[in-house]
Amino acid sequence: MFGLKGEGVAPRAQIPVLNLWHMLVYAWELVEIGDNFLGDAVESPSLAALIATLLSDLVERRLHRGLKRSYRPKEGELAYVRGRLHVAETKARLALDRGRVYCGFEAYDINIPLNGVVRSTLRFLASPAGLQASEDRRGDTRARLAALDRSMDGIAPVQGTREVFRRLQFARDDLLDRLMIALCELVAEGLMPSEGTGGRASRLLAQNEKMLWAVYERFVQRFYGYHLPDRGWRVRCQPPFQWPAGERSIGMAIMLPAMLPDVVLDHADLHRRIVIDTKFTSVLSSKDDRELFKSGHLYQMFAYLGSPQAQKGDFDLEGVLLYPSVGVAVDEFMRLPGSRLRLKTVDLMSDWQSIERHLLSIPADAWLHVVG
Repeated sequence: MFGLKGEGVAPRAQIPVLNLWHMLVYAWELVEIGDNFLGDAVESPSLAALIATLLSDLVERRLHRGLKRSYRPKEGELAYVRGRLHVAETKARLALDRGRVYCGFEAYDINIPLNGVVRSTLRFLASPAGLQASEDRRGDTRARLAALDRSMDGIAPVQGTREVFRRLQFARDDLLDRLMIALCELVAEGLMPSEGTGGRASRLLAQNEKMLWAVYERFVQRFYGYHLPDRGWRVRCQPPFQWPAGERSIGMAIMLPAMLPDVVLDHADLHRRIVIDTKFTSVLSSKDDRELFKSGHLYQMFAYLGSPQAQKGDFDLEGVLLYPSVGVAVDEFMRLPGSRLRLKTVDLMSDWQSIERHLLSIPADAWLHVVG
């Protein structure tokens, strides 16, 4: 479980690892295989334990199939000319006296960045800074991780950075490899929650709201992208909206922030457009001993609804600010000129089927007809 800090809605509470797993497979666009690992998600006491178990299974499968290989540049002494002969280096090494030559060539090798990232992740999880003994219910997971690390002898560990992950090359249609790399990237980003407040990389999730928000935001985007097109909805993720402004100064044109709502749902037959923006924080704030909705969020949605892109076409326009909650439900609205604005929470403590129904109720709700 991981903690979500409540502010005016609920105290710090625990969101089940199973629900976070569902959110991740949507965010990774791996829903097709996510259910294959539900048993592990249910049994895991923490996300760290789940990742360690799944990564071990996936690496074992990859070793059985054979590690990925790729051509990479190498140089060295050989008994024959291969690739490009480096004459000067051959002479400097007196290689010919030993019947050898120094060449630069392309080698089909397992020592590639993808395998290096996997090995580095295995090594981290097997270390004291990775999986804690209390999280290892099987009692042998850390030893299993260490054994897999040793089985990748000859592969140089590669520290995972955003640039490294961006450059990794692998078959996108190999869903198991995609999951393996996604797990490694999760570890590299420090997305492993715990109640502890230590500074270890495996415990950063509870303290890094920006990372949590990114997972929550992408989950909501991909969830609607997965479920709604077959129901007649067009789903757009972060379409650029323009400010409803005319003439502007050079400085304003340069420094005016972009408007990028998280999700826009259009249904041509129903003449409905729903602009959704996710907020990974509580829906309320306290001021002068009162609990109030956050004015900045309301102003932001008001600006989205007033943009030319939101107003374009014959649509009944709605704006939804979607917040996570823990055991508390909020669903409030108000009518604006030409649109309606709604604040809604989704309870991440509830069972997953309830979460799915709750999210699908937003485009299906009849509340418009009640207040329209």
